[in-house]
Amino acid sequence: MKLKTKVKVYFLLVAVAIASSTCSSGEPDSKKLFPDIISDLGYHDSEDKTVYFKADSLKWLGAYHAAARDFKNFINKHPNHVDSIYCYNQLTFSLLNSYQYTEAEQYIERIKAKSPFFSPVDYADFKYNQALLFESKNQGIAMKEALEKALFIYNKHYDEDHLKIFLTNTWMGHYYRFYSEDLDSMNHYITKAYNISLEQEDLEPYSLYNRFLVSDLSWIRRDFELGLATINQALAIEKKQPFRDTLMRGLCLSLKGRHLMKEKQDGAAKEHYKKAIEFVESMDSIPAKIQLLYKNLANHYARKSDLKDSFLITINKIEQRFSADSIRYVSIDHLMAVHLKFGQKEGTVPSKEQIHQTIQAFKNAENFIANNPQSFPIIRYQCSYHLTDLNKKLCRYEAAAQPIISSLCRSKQSNSKKPTIGDVLDLTSFRRDYAFIDLAQLANLFTLSYERSKKVKHLNYAFQLHVKIDSLIYKNASIERENIILNFTKDYVWNVYSNAVRVCSYLYEEKQNRLYLDKMNDFIERQKYTYGYKNAQLINKAKDYNIPEQWMQHYIEIKKESSAILKSEKLNQNQEKRLQILLEKESKFLTRIKEAHPVFYNRQLLHHAPSIDEIQKSLLKKNQSILQFHISTNKDLGETFNFQHRLLLINKDTVIEHTFEADSILDKNIEYFKHLTARGNPTDAKQIPIYIQQANELYQKLLDPLEEYFKDELIIIPSNKLNGVVFEALLTSKKGTHYQNFPYLIHEKKIKYLPTLKLLTPPEKHPLINSSPKILAYAYSDMDDNRMAALSRDSLLKELPGSPLELKSIENYFQNGDLTLRYGTESKKDDFLKRSNEKYDILHLASHASSDPNNRLNNKIYFKPSSKEDKNKNTLYGYEIASLGIKCDLAVLSACETAAGTIHKGEGVFSLSNTFLQAGAKNVISSHWKINDDRTSVLMEIFYKNLSQGLSPSEALHQAKKQYIKTEDQYLAHPRYWSPMVSWGNH
Repeated sequence: MKLKTKVKVYFLLVAVAIASSTCSSGEPDSKKLFPDIISDLGYHDSEDKTVYFKADSLKWLGAYHAAARDFKNFINKHPNHVDSIYCYNQLTFSLLNSYQYTEAEQYIERIKAKSPFFSPVDYADFKYNQALLFESKNQGIAMKEALEKALFIYNKHYDEDHLKIFLTNTWMGHYYRFYSEDLDSMNHYITKAYNISLEQEDLEPYSLYNRFLVSDLSWIRRDFELGLATINQALAIEKKQPFRDTLMRGLCLSLKGRHLMKEKQDGAAKEHYKKAIEFVESMDSIPAKIQLLYKNLANHYARKSDLKDSFLITINKIEQRFSADSIRYVSIDHLMAVHLKFGQKEGTVPSKEQIHQTIQAFKNAENFIANNPQSFPIIRYQCSYHLTDLNKKLCRYEAAAQPIISSLCRSKQSNSKKPTIGDVLDLTSFRRDYAFIDLAQLANLFTLSYERSKKVKHLNYAFQLHVKIDSLIYKNASIERENIILNFTKDYVWNVYSNAVRVCSYLYEEKQNRLYLDKMNDFIERQKYTYGYKNAQLINKAKDYNIPEQWMQHYIEIKKESSAILKSEKLNQNQEKRLQILLEKESKFLTRIKEAHPVFYNRQLLHHAPSIDEIQKSLLKKNQSILQFHISTNKDLGETFNFQHRLLLINKDTVIEHTFEADSILDKNIEYFKHLTARGNPTDAKQIPIYIQQANELYQKLLDPLEEYFKDELIIIPSNKLNGVVFEALLTSKKGTHYQNFPYLIHEKKIKYLPTLKLLTPPEKHPLINSSPKILAYAYSDMDDNRMAALSRDSLLKELPGSPLELKSIENYFQNGDLTLRYGTESKKDDFLKRSNEKYDILHLASHASSDPNNRLNNKIYFKPSSKEDKNKNTLYGYEIASLGIKCDLAVLSACETAAGTIHKGEGVFSLSNTFLQAGAKNVISSHWKINDDRTSVLMEIFYKNLSQGLSPSEALHQAKKQYIKTEDQYLAHPRYWSPMVSWGNH
């Protein structure tokens, strides 16, 4: 039996004994501890042995004060005992964990004197304790070296899930977080420790600080949901401990306050900060780690002008309680207070003189920190940040850039030479992968400088920096670290690439070089990486690279199960464990793919969008135009201004970039037009002139500037607010008197949509629906159902008499086809899941659907439940669809809001239609809003008639809409009835 197993068995018995003898207050009752357990383990030869093992057990339970007391008693009686070195080490460990650093240091000196008698494990324990002592003195390098030596020995003598390995990994993560700013290394160590604790439930009592660090990293990555979950775990662990760690509870409460602030729960955040301060105020002494707590509090107060006085009082308290040697840890917060004094009151602006004074103060602090070898790099980084911010307020962009340049080049620069932007551009590697944030700030400063001074060299710097950022974010096809990219960059990357697009636009204006248009298009598409269509491309392109089908099926099963778990609002412990196992399996699978099929791995997992040259040569017809819209803002990177709209027009022989003039009304115009088309009242005569005005005005702003270059067929890639705009319903002029005779754009242009150019396929690969297609179709209601039709398909569980009419149209027009038609209670989710992996020409779903604005995986399509069934059993969720691997040329989602959902920056809409594209459908027809049951069945009848005559799906829908408008009256010709159904895909 390994040492680990013996220890586990022993401590399991001890834990039972302690649990049965714990008072209601949470304090162990010393009179009731271990009445029989010691003799049962064979240690009945002396009462001292009982004291020894009781001390050891108290230590592992976190009762460090009591453990230290009992270890001292044993050592005093038996200073030369065979286990004395072990006892000295555990005594020191207990003292360090109860923040009794002075006494701990004395015992470390005693242990040194016994060094000739060290066993390897004794030496590792000694180095671990040394590391904690070095940490208390803020000696980071010495701490790291000691931890590395301890971890090396522990790995040789214990299994990988041993408690000591777990603790050492946690403290290694601490080092990389607070001493070297290396978040990637931090993630490596704390995640390794976190995974150990998930596998070993008996390690949970010792997981408090690990959970704290996981939550802290989640905050940095902007993953506040995970951060709140793990900090709540930490607080729950702390609450169960027999002896409370006041400092850690204060730190946890303040970190939870930070997460709550980001979740816009300021009241709850303030309460947590107050509780945190109350805990720390009760402490006799304050370790250096307490800077975290006060810094969190300072951040909270700094954002609330009404709390300025409280903030300053708190800063003064910090300075009073810290020694002169450690005052550097709060000096930056003190300077923040000074900065607050210079104009942070509501409605006031600091004068230039006040800003200059504050800049000088930060420079003095930066010099002091630079000359102190024990200073925290993170504080130096804060100095750089504030210097940059203050210089930017003065529009001194080159001066604002210098602190960032110095920070990036710190490891390369000499004392005699100030680093320049050229040095940054020459760097081939960076101290941390998250350096792209600093580079992005730098690029933005040079862009602002160009806008002010028109120095083209600054624009060139910004462009080169963005190329470097792009390479850094996606280097080595780092799919194994996808979660980092998703969680940390999902909001930030959009802003980074928005600025890159802006830079390319300026450079094209300056140089008229097509290179910059190509890079602009590339940067626009780069924004769509993080979620978009990775799974779809991975699954659908695998066969082209001879990837074994069983491999991909294995991957699909992994994604399906992990998606199902992620659907839960809150994960229980078993789900967390299972999800971790699945993520590990996925990582191993991707590693296997990388080794066996590197070309597929690099091409498909990164999903590079096609270049403009490739689009023009092989992907576009002569009668097609691509309209790549891009809407950006620079709010999070610098100057704040309205959304900026751009259009990149790509024809077979032409590429044109157009930046729309600043128009504060345009965004309102877009939203109003979407409202009029989706919810307009056809019988309200007052709305007719309003619709004419809005629909034509939007056409004039978005399309008219380049209208002369448009071909007959438009492939529109919308961006941000433009998602949900049905371009067919725009008016090319203000003519017409009612909805039937308006000059809609649909009368002049054929329009289809793509969420990304990554789904653009060559014309020769567009399959036409043959006269005898294989079709799978479901209708919510039966043909013989005579109940009244619901006005809209959003009223769940009501009958939809129009839905079986759609299937009847399919049956009428494709009589020679291989048809599987399911009506009413025959329309079952299980039946769909069983058949969905088969190859179909058409998949048709005429049913109810709903869109969840907060969770794309929770979008739903409803199959018909029988009277005895729970409707949830026949509900098809987005997360299930995404993992199916659907093989159909056309999916028709004839239900409400199947093209609607949360609009994500850069990514488009997280809708059911996008999910079907992601799952493998080549083309999708879906609805932007709540559709009318009767009118939709009429439109679908015309659509299938056109499709049966050999038209492509998009052309069949285009002609169906035109015919519908022509044949209906002036009220039913309103766009709310015919325009919501749109075609996604370029077929």
